[in-house]
Amino acid sequence: MTLRWWTRSQSSRTAALIPLAVNLLEIVPAPAYQRIALRAQHLRRLGLACSTIARALGITDKTAKKAVKWGAGQD
Repeated sequence: MTLRWWTRSQSSRTAALIPLAVNLLEIVPAPAYQRIALRAQHLRRLGLACSTIARALGITDKTAKKAVKWGAGQD
């Protein structure tokens, strides 16, 4: 009696062979303070106060402060 080793008749399927479908998400525009950060930083370097920057850019004081702070972190 001869012992035979059992082998699979089919190769195993790997993860690389499994088809994958992904829905792409919409690209959301950056918040206002991020879009104006470069201009706000430039005006701040010129010595303008945040309230003056806000009036010049047509935004609120809070958004101007946030833009200046965020822009400073990007340098």
